[in-house]
Amino acid sequence: ERLSSHLFAFLASSSLIFSCGHWDHSFKVSVADTGRLVQSVSHHRDVVTCLTLCSEYGSTWLITGSRDCTVMVWEVIDRDKSV
Repeated sequence: ERLSSHLFAFLASSSLIFSCGHWDHSFKVSVADTGRLVQSVSHHRDVVTCLTLCSEYGSTWLITGSRDCTVMVWEVIDRDKSV
């Protein structure tokens, strides 16, 4: 089966890749250059089926949707750039 673009999002300013569709109901955050896993987040009750990034007013949010019929909005905080 072909992988779809709604399973991935890329945050260029931090070189982070967000991915979903994982068996453990999580979405994962990895470093683009190395593939190193930064974080795995499991708050949905079923497989996360889509995600997207949105940036406005100096903030970035990740929106995730799941087969459990929920949508969650997450604020993305870049710890490397915080003061």
